[in-house]
Amino acid sequence: MLYAALPDQENRLWISTNNGICRLDPKEMKVKCYNVADGLQGNEFNTSAYFRDKLGTMYFGGINGLTYFTPENVRENHFKPEIVLTSVKKYNEEVLFDQPLSDLKEITFAYNDKVFSLTFSALSFYQSGLNKYKYRLLGLNDQWINLDTKREIIFNGLPSGEYLLEVLASNRDDFWTEKPLSLRIQITFPFWQTSWFYGLCFSLLILLIWGYARYRTSTIRRFNDLLKEQVENKTREIVNQNHEIEVQKEHVEMINEALEHSNATKDKFFGIIAHDLKAPFNSILGLTSILHEEYDNFSDDERREFIADIMNASGSAFKLLENLLEWARFQSGKIEYQPEIIDLYNISQDTLELFYPSASAKKIKLKSELQSGTIIYADKNMVKTIVRNIVSNAIKFTYAEGTIVLSVIEMAKEIELSVSDSGLGMTPQIIGKLFDIDSPHIIKGTNNETGTGLGLILCKDFIEKNKGTLKVESAPGKGSIFRITFPKPI
Repeated sequence: MLYAALPDQENRLWISTNNGICRLDPKEMKVKCYNVADGLQGNEFNTSAYFRDKLGTMYFGGINGLTYFTPENVRENHFKPEIVLTSVKKYNEEVLFDQPLSDLKEITFAYNDKVFSLTFSALSFYQSGLNKYKYRLLGLNDQWINLDTKREIIFNGLPSGEYLLEVLASNRDDFWTEKPLSLRIQITFPFWQTSWFYGLCFSLLILLIWGYARYRTSTIRRFNDLLKEQVENKTREIVNQNHEIEVQKEHVEMINEALEHSNATKDKFFGIIAHDLKAPFNSILGLTSILHEEYDNFSDDERREFIADIMNASGSAFKLLENLLEWARFQSGKIEYQPEIIDLYNISQDTLELFYPSASAKKIKLKSELQSGTIIYADKNMVKTIVRNIVSNAIKFTYAEGTIVLSVIEMAKEIELSVSDSGLGMTPQIIGKLFDIDSPHIIKGTNNETGTGLGLILCKDFIEKNKGTLKVESAPGKGSIFRITFPKPI
């Protein structure tokens, strides 16, 4: 509430209120208030209790007496105080250091030190209770936060990382220090977010893949040794039983053919392991080695890029290994052919849901024109593998913001499934080598994805096993269409 107002020689107004006396400067539009702490008789004044004499002295009457002063003699405090750190607490308990707090430049807290506080003080002792403070925490927010007269900052749940705390202080008359108090705050990372832990996880993954590959090669080797032993036994029986020579000869030829097929499968299997698994493993080992040796020289964003590259290489190796083992099982006759009546619509929907994340990453639209009740007669697991590999291949070679469409044509005895994309396309020469395991596949996807072509070879084997056909239509720059037929139920 305003009680009285007097102008001084500089045309400033001195106004008595129920909370002290305030000075209003119309030119600069600034208001400054004084209270009991500045020497007033009290904060409450009376209505119309005011006077200014010829010398310019002003008198204001209040409930505790008279306050008078000459405005020209009222001076502001231009002293800009320094600011010092006075205490550090963790969970409200004082933290002790081996050096004075004034010399402290950096503080480290553990990631589980959820609550800690810092107290500081401005070295301005005239009405020090009216000193003001503000701070900012670089690394979290570069905006200044006003604390008014509060001298303490409490941090709760600060994320792991490195920050720079800057604190400014002013005296009672709002003259701020020019050089802030600076203190680096380091919050450690938990062990599961450290580089050595990431390296351990990837090393275990590599060891697991290597161990499983070695187990599979050992199984094939034992199988080949068993076949060899059987051939030798049969050969000895033929020598001892002349009357069964012709029958045993045919039997030996069949076994030799199986052995040759097994050896060819083994050679292809080892060739793929030696050539195609080597690339992702070299990538993983190279990236982890660089990350291990140069960790401190990289920023957090660069480290995350290294980790993402390692994960992509590991995913490629795992996908190749998955197709490789399934193909090896099929070649060795360990996958049984079990045809049944199935709805191709359900399999297509499940496959599209599986690939929505990878397609979304490249902004590719996945569309299905299949209707429920698209019935075929085939092995369900083989059909799932066929559709999964064809769609995965389409995503790999389709540009960002492209489209992949699944559609069907119903014929008299067959259902034709088409998977079309708007990707790179292929030349006739490339199409002719798509299903040749001895031909290298060096074409990379639109995001430099690598592949061996083994998935398409597996698809061709499974399609032929299901009495179907596979055709490819493509041209460079115009995308590709894979047409697959499956028999209808009889």
